[in-house]
Amino acid sequence: MRPTRVLSAAKAAGNVVPVTEKYTLQSYGIWERIRRMLSVDPNRSTVTIPAGDIADNPYWKRDVRRNYPQPSVLSQADVVGLLTVGSKAEPNEQALLSGDAGKQQLVQIKQEGESRGLAAFYAEKGNGARVLGPNGLPPLPANLNRAAKYPKSEEQSYPSRYQCRTFV
Repeated sequence: MRPTRVLSAAKAAGNVVPVTEKYTLQSYGIWERIRRMLSVDPNRSTVTIPAGDIADNPYWKRDVRRNYPQPSVLSQADVVGLLTVGSKAEPNEQALLSGDAGKQQLVQIKQEGESRGLAAFYAEKGNGARVLGPNGLPPLPANLNRAAKYPKSEEQSYPSRYQCRTFV
């Protein structure tokens, strides 16, 4: 080995950062003692770098290119409660009692929704007209800009000699 390489290796060994100053999650307690006992150099890292460390660093947090959806699930009992008493943003003041009676009413509505379901709520109380459309269908999403069309140039469409339709 060349003397310059030996000197550079010795210099690099002096610049080793202790494990406690690195960004990766390290073991603690008895596992840290076992790791220090079994490792060749206890002051070196456990090979992971911050981006590659899978502990507390899942892919969906690292991947900034995508906007992952945050799904939420509502049961039929939750929907019955929302339709009966409203939400925090839009409460139905006539349906909800105040104080402890309101808390008991919420528990009763949730139990009723769990046992009977949403269809029984619509059939019994007829509150579907408030939420659903005139034919009993759910409302359509709002089209805020009805005049907006996607213009296509001749370069982006097929010429008239092709027998295909392009939907815009």
